[in-house]
Amino acid sequence: MRLTLWIYNGLWLVGLLLGWPIAVIYVPKARAGFLQKLTISLPSLSALQGDGCAESVRKRRQTIWMHAVSVGELNALQVVVKEICQQTLGTQVLITTTTKTAQEFALSRYANDRDVSVRYFPYDVPWCMERFIQAYQPDGLMIAETELWPNAIDRMTRVHGKPVMLINGRLSPRSFPRYRMIKTFMAPMLNQLCVIDAQSIADRERFCQLGANESRTLSSGNLKYHLPQRPDGKVIQNLREVLGLQLNEQVITFASTRAGEEAVLLPAVRFCLEHFSQKRVVIALRHPERADEVEALLEKENIPVQRRSQASAESPISLGTGNHREKGVILLDTIGELLTLYTISDLAIMGGSFNGHGGQNPLEPIAMKVPVIVGPSMQNFQAIMTDLLSEDAVRQVSGVDELIQVMKEWCEEPEVTHGLFEQQVGRATCAVEKHKGVINRVMDQVKQVFELD
Repeated sequence: MRLTLWIYNGLWLVGLLLGWPIAVIYVPKARAGFLQKLTISLPSLSALQGDGCAESVRKRRQTIWMHAVSVGELNALQVVVKEICQQTLGTQVLITTTTKTAQEFALSRYANDRDVSVRYFPYDVPWCMERFIQAYQPDGLMIAETELWPNAIDRMTRVHGKPVMLINGRLSPRSFPRYRMIKTFMAPMLNQLCVIDAQSIADRERFCQLGANESRTLSSGNLKYHLPQRPDGKVIQNLREVLGLQLNEQVITFASTRAGEEAVLLPAVRFCLEHFSQKRVVIALRHPERADEVEALLEKENIPVQRRSQASAESPISLGTGNHREKGVILLDTIGELLTLYTISDLAIMGGSFNGHGGQNPLEPIAMKVPVIVGPSMQNFQAIMTDLLSEDAVRQVSGVDELIQVMKEWCEEPEVTHGLFEQQVGRATCAVEKHKGVINRVMDQVKQVFELD
């Protein structure tokens, strides 16, 4: 373990010295939180109060450090954060993220929560990790899904003697062969973890095959089955007004689309615009910073586009009225409004599933009682898809051509298709109900590992 860790750290050092200066100059995403990640700019505990975080991390209170790379993992961990803060008085949570989108989402979500602070995850090199740990002195670390960072785990467990737990652990069949190639490195690291709580039995087996201790590798279930609550009615109405929707007008949502995917989906978007005059088409970007790129693509195709970020209650999106309504696309380029958008959607078409990325979480629109169509690439949600497909609770198409065929059926027989969609939503709701109790099982492990009262 020590030799492989030295090799790993050497590669990191080379990357920081040679690669990151170029990346920081030419790649905007690499600049996000750069000084924080280097731990050059670590605000003092009192300074944390003024940077959008709710409250400073106070050492007199037990602090649980939770790390999630992106918005998807953060969404799954929200219920754990809530349970920790509600059930264990005096404990607070320090959340770290990797991506800019996730950081903005977390800051927005927990802006008024006095028990939660938000920072960027430091670069996984010994000196950065040690500075971070010394600054915030967490009492334990909870890692989401596959965020297995060797130095974070090693410094917390071996150097500081603090417990580390992998929660909602996932190893996809596609990534497993790559991990297996470095099993010699993975096995010692996995055995530094107090508990590995996997999403499914299959994930648990893959962790064990990499050398994880079987007695400490569990499967409590997938936290993503703990569905979010419906947003407040005023929030929903406000979004309707900002988007300029008429009374009872619904939306077809292309949700969480990824780079290059809008071009692939363009024929389906154009079909919706031409054949669903009483519905609006919204493209919700997974990464809002891509708005300029997607807007340029749509304008090049002579498709009018209006951006949510440029509208407000005082100046809503103007779509015209009656027969003069513009057949254009609304671009949702904001953070934290997708769930609300689902509540006013007739259909959710999941992004990330038409470009080989691996899909996005279909359970979120299901939570809002919206029928879901996914593309062929859903390997990142394989266990969930297996459950949903076995109950005929989601429609999976082979590509954009089949997606358009579904749309044609909706046009030709709207009442029949609407009835089928309602049945699909009902089956999806029943499928999700079978996974109740996941959070209780997970919290039992969390309380035990971190000795929470």
